[in-house]
Amino acid sequence: MDAGKLNSRILFYRANQVSDGFGGFTVGFTASSSVWGHYKQINGSIDDESGVRQRAITAEVICRKKSVEGISIEDVFRIDSTSGANY
Repeated sequence: MDAGKLNSRILFYRANQVSDGFGGFTVGFTASSSVWGHYKQINGSIDDESGVRQRAITAEVICRKKSVEGISIEDVFRIDSTSGANY
């Protein structure tokens, strides 16, 4: 992999339980790591479903194996160089 092709900062977040102050819990996210990767949007269709417009994005993300070894499949990630959507 050419290091020059790693064009985006990818931030990973891990879900955890946080006290809501009333004796219960809510889900919160804490930053677990950040790596450089190659982000490429492949498809982005806009569909009307029951009167609501929804956008579905298909993206390709390539990272180096050693930099993402501690990442879990349940983690959420955000591409820092885009508008701020979570994946």
